[in-house]
Amino acid sequence: MFIHFVKGWDLKKLLKKISLFRILNAFIKSRIVKYKYNRLGRLYSKKSYFNNLKVVFDDIWVESVKSKLKPIVYFIGTDESQDKGGLIPDLEELVDLVTFYKNDGRYGQYSGLRHYNGIQGRVLNTLKVINDIEYLISCGRKPDFILMQAWGRSFEIEKLIAFKNKHQLRFINISLDDRLVFVDKTPKNEKYNYGISGLIQLTDLFLVSNPEVVNWYHTEGSNALYFPMASSLKFFKPLTTQKKFDVGFIGNCYGYRSELINYLIRNGISVQAYGNGWNNGYLDSSKANSFFNECKVVLGIGTVGHCRNFFTQKLRDFDVPLSGSVYVTNNNIDLIDLYPNGGIVLADTKHDFLRKIKCLLSDSNMRAVISRKAYTTAKNSHTYNLRFIKLFEELGIQLTE
Repeated sequence: MFIHFVKGWDLKKLLKKISLFRILNAFIKSRIVKYKYNRLGRLYSKKSYFNNLKVVFDDIWVESVKSKLKPIVYFIGTDESQDKGGLIPDLEELVDLVTFYKNDGRYGQYSGLRHYNGIQGRVLNTLKVINDIEYLISCGRKPDFILMQAWGRSFEIEKLIAFKNKHQLRFINISLDDRLVFVDKTPKNEKYNYGISGLIQLTDLFLVSNPEVVNWYHTEGSNALYFPMASSLKFFKPLTTQKKFDVGFIGNCYGYRSELINYLIRNGISVQAYGNGWNNGYLDSSKANSFFNECKVVLGIGTVGHCRNFFTQKLRDFDVPLSGSVYVTNNNIDLIDLYPNGGIVLADTKHDFLRKIKCLLSDSNMRAVISRKAYTTAKNSHTYNLRFIKLFEELGIQLTE
């Protein structure tokens, strides 16, 4: 544990300015992340299959949903720009959506372990969910299911389980980054893990963003479906605009991102980067599609933290192809399966990124062919609208837009 202040200096920030320390710190952090993931992989190495979807979402539930104009869904989100930039608008077309807001009207959950005027966030989250749903029930609008993006630390699990059983509710969790936070550091006196796995006794179905993790939930006796990230045609689409920039990137500056982009710049590639830590600063999410369309190539970086060879899906993997832009990112095997006919350009090393970007910048016809192929795949396979239509089909409901 670092001593935070020594003679007015923040020691941790000071050490980060030292190159050798930064390299060592990045190496240790990346090794820890991969060690935890590999340990879970070994623990759940035996293939397992569990499916009681038809028990939980039974014929009575299906007939109840079919009797309504639209299914009623109560949604507990996290990041406002992310959720309202695709997921919520697409979902609202399909269902009668009620969204969780904090007591002061702000979007998203309270941070589970943080205290607000002496009350822990997970207590506030739990009370708000219970109050909201009890009100909906009193108005004859009982949710057909509660959809959430949460971890075990997000709620008082026991209390929510009791409430669920009392009203025969169904919970579905969108488990983003479950490859990284399936389990999280948790005090020994806590019954439920602070990671996503802490929701297992509460949740009826996990929508899993990383394919191999489906087996982890099945091994624990939980329903899980592969549910990759997606995007929305309402926000991302091709525009007729001038290509002002060679390479563009949106994302905060840290870890391998900084190293790769600075490497490209040193080797003659002009990169416009937006996000905390870059000279350009933050770019409002409403301007992302326009920016992508103004770039000859959009750079994606799918690494996790300081890791160089450990990847997870990013929303950019779907936003950029839908924008009609050429996309170059890390060679993540998930993306090969999601874009089986190509369309996005995958690179393995810094040199590989440099070589492929130079090739793309020199050939506008190649860029046009690649971007059309990626756009067609994303439009036909990777929108939130399509994801949720397929989800309801799995549950026995045919939705009409």
